[in-house]
Amino acid sequence: GYDWATALLCSAITFSIIRLGGNALFNTKDAPAAIVYLLVSVFLWIFIKEAQERQFRLRDIVLFSAVSILPFFFRVPLIFHSCLLYGVLIVICLFDVNLSIKKKAALLAIPPVVILFLLWLLYPEVRGVGYDKAVDNMKYFSNFKDRGEIRIYGRSFRSGNPPWWYSIGWIPVIIHPLSFLLTIFGAINSFILPTKSAAFSLPMFKWRVPVSLPLWLFGISAASFLAVIYLDPTLYGAERHILFLYPVLFLFGALGLAFLRKRIKFLLSVIIILHSIFTYMLWNDYSYIYTSPVVGDTSIERFTGDHQVLCASLAMRESDQFYKKENGPLYLHWFIIHVAKQQRTRMNTSKYLQDPVEVWIENSSRKRPTYLVIPNTTATGEWRWFMKPANLDGATIAWQHILPTGSPACVVLLREQFNEKTLEKRAEKKQQKEQKQKEKKTKRIEKEIEEQKAQLEELEAQAAQKQKKKKEKKKPKGASGKKSKSP
Repeated sequence: GYDWATALLCSAITFSIIRLGGNALFNTKDAPAAIVYLLVSVFLWIFIKEAQERQFRLRDIVLFSAVSILPFFFRVPLIFHSCLLYGVLIVICLFDVNLSIKKKAALLAIPPVVILFLLWLLYPEVRGVGYDKAVDNMKYFSNFKDRGEIRIYGRSFRSGNPPWWYSIGWIPVIIHPLSFLLTIFGAINSFILPTKSAAFSLPMFKWRVPVSLPLWLFGISAASFLAVIYLDPTLYGAERHILFLYPVLFLFGALGLAFLRKRIKFLLSVIIILHSIFTYMLWNDYSYIYTSPVVGDTSIERFTGDHQVLCASLAMRESDQFYKKENGPLYLHWFIIHVAKQQRTRMNTSKYLQDPVEVWIENSSRKRPTYLVIPNTTATGEWRWFMKPANLDGATIAWQHILPTGSPACVVLLREQFNEKTLEKRAEKKQQKEQKQKEKKTKRIEKEIEEQKAQLEELEAQAAQKQKKKKEKKKPKGASGKKSKSP
């Protein structure tokens, strides 16, 4: 067991994973899956330890089998814990001579039955298309070729082809700097001077290997990272699809600090919690794209940016600063239009979170809108194009939201369609374009005329040559200069 101070420090470090907390505010898929992945990792160790002490009763086997498949129902296809559990049970059955044959048979037979039954009961696709088709669908979803862009440390990659180190690269980015440094120190200490703690024993030939909670968490974390690197799934939206990897890793490092005095652990916990609260307040809705100062340059352009485009809702909430309904709708990228409409409905109709707005929003596929929301993200690909001076075309920034790093999360461009200078500039561009097209057309016609002349001359030469040959054939024999015989 660990004392209350260690538990508090572990909770504080988990709380200081700022991107996890930021995703928990709105991400209904990845944040819950990451939290469940962490809890199942801990409770599975506890259940195996207690079950071993009670000689693996039937109730214990059913319990840890059911718990192992829980992450799958939060994020398909997270079945690592079930595979790990079955691997541990196989090792126990092979090398534990104290277990009866009947007990070993139960350990090997019951978990697959429980897991498959829960999949059939709680995962409708299995009942609809069967287990084989459901597995094929999961494989397809994990490897479909997305054409989006991901960005990390200023380097861009296709979401369907991330670098092998992509999952590792996010480790220092997503957590508070103090917690990051402490977990590094704790992880090193766990290997050099491991703290004696409770453990279940894993029989291995003639030995019994004690599996403590830190060792268990390290094994899960290392195997999870290696699985992601090996499987090389399609990843988009920054680290959100692999968010489940990091809480387990940081908890392993936090447990390595258990040797510290209680007062020191309590003091560190208070500092981390207070500073994390300040960071959450500073980043607010954008905590999910928090960038730790540990990485140096924290500008949003170095990473994927506001890929969930929360700035669309913020732009609507603050639309009274720049929006005039008579100028037309507020245009958004097709990627976020449905989210913006949901947010507008929530703002106008919610019983407890009402924040009425009168904004006319449309898809930005129509040409030359007056108001255009441009999110600072590589997910839509608009930012780098629209923010070039050559492409602004007379537009001005009507509103923007600045992140704590100094980078804008998004801007609202105001296109002054009836500005005289803008219209003159467009007319000049149109005239230049027409002149170029006219010159190009003239050159093409001249070239065609020259080609036709050449063809005509060639045809005339061929016709003259044929005519000459015909004349030579029609000449009388006397015309050749020979004397003809007299009759």
